[in-house]
Amino acid sequence: MVHKCAEMQMRIYVDSFRDNAMEDMKKDRGSMESSSGASKSGAGARRSGKSKIGLIALDLDGTTLRSDRRVGERTKAALTEAAKRGVHVVIATGRSLHSLPEEVLAVEGIKYAITSNGAKIVRLEDKEIIYSNCIAPEASRSIAEILKKLPNVVEIFIDGQAYAEAGKLRNLEKYGITGLSADYVMNTRRPVCGLFEFMEAHIEEIENINVRLKESDDKKALWELFERSADVTATSSFMQNLEIGGGTTSKANAMLALADMLGVEHSRVMACGDGLNDLAMLSAAGIAVAMKNSVPEVLEIADFVTDDNDHDGVGAAVEKFAL
Repeated sequence: MVHKCAEMQMRIYVDSFRDNAMEDMKKDRGSMESSSGASKSGAGARRSGKSKIGLIALDLDGTTLRSDRRVGERTKAALTEAAKRGVHVVIATGRSLHSLPEEVLAVEGIKYAITSNGAKIVRLEDKEIIYSNCIAPEASRSIAEILKKLPNVVEIFIDGQAYAEAGKLRNLEKYGITGLSADYVMNTRRPVCGLFEFMEAHIEEIENINVRLKESDDKKALWELFERSADVTATSSFMQNLEIGGGTTSKANAMLALADMLGVEHSRVMACGDGLNDLAMLSAAGIAVAMKNSVPEVLEIADFVTDDNDHDGVGAAVEKFAL
């Protein structure tokens, strides 16, 4: 069963969002016509031969972001142009809200973010949460009992912020976290003393639980243990982590919920991704775009394989399907 906060948020926001979205689209169309003149040929005519994309859902790490965690100029330009044409450009990430990079948020036209692997949808203009599907409290407690016995760095996502045990953050190398990964963790994780006590105090608000793994850890066994022990979904965005969400939490469910809010048919949704935590989202999209650097499971289900994340693969795919 979907956690009660998801049902409540959906009832409140779907109708009002559809009305607001229609107004936004009318304004976008008017702006587009003003900027492009009266011509009905050229780019507009070429686009009419394609299935018109209404929403683009973008994974960040390994997809929209290069290895240096920047956004390529071609990708920025393509996303900005798509937004000008009335396409809803949406972040869809495992990151928490406060871990979103400023460079992505600065791309003109990005109005929504799916965060914590689908636990929240945020309207970026005013940071309002328009959809929420957190981990059920009893499931969080069951997972916590397992995690207490593990030596790994554990990160708890609550209200858009990621928290980790202060003592472990001071010695990340001991836990196999080095280089850019260590920089990212230090810049985005808030230290707390007594992580599991803190978790219990916020047990109704837990969006996601991230476990940092060492190369020697048995990832498959841990994955199966978590899913066997509680009503949760486990996934992963890179080799050395496991991400635990609610039983119905996924980027796919959040993406489709947002499409419904915005009045976009699911067949007109395009998703871009590279990792295991993108599989459900890509499967649910009308057009599934895999990065060249994707894991094999993602490449297998893709409708189109674009260039890798270091060579503006997202920009090339947006140009092909949305412009």
